Amino acid sequence: MMKEAPKEFEQHYAALGILSQEAEQWQQQIEAVDEQLAELRLTSQSIKELSGVREGTDILVPVSKGIFVKAQVKDTHDLIVNVGAGIVLNKSPEETSKLLSGQLKEIAFIREQMVARLEETSQKASILRQHIKSASIGKKTVQNEG
Repeated sequence: MMKEAPKEFEQHYAALGILSQEAEQWQQQIEAVDEQLAELRLTSQSIKELSGVREGTDILVPVSKGIFVKAQVKDTHDLIVNVGAGIVLNKSPEETSKLLSGQLKEIAFIREQMVARLEETSQKASILRQHIKSASIGKKTVQNEG
């Protein structure tokens, strides 16, 4: 069926395959960024809730996903924050919230760019599908006339 297809037709199919893979990769990256955003929002909310916790209150502190240790709150005014490269600093809840807010804005902006690239890729794929469909219909017409 495809033996006699013109080179251009084959190139469109190959390009469509590449665009489909690219779109899938963009989608996966967007999903990963969505997870990061959700985690940052949850952390931000936890910091806000921390201000209402009294010193000496028993809490569960996550050690790893799904693993917790019992602890008592000693100070809610001084948070220890990893700012990158293994550096930790003491920050107030307000400073930490500002830091998280900046990260949320930055990641949301990156997400918008990724979505735009996904839409661009999908649009290119749609145009290629139309070209393939048109070429396929044209080929059938030529075969029927021949």
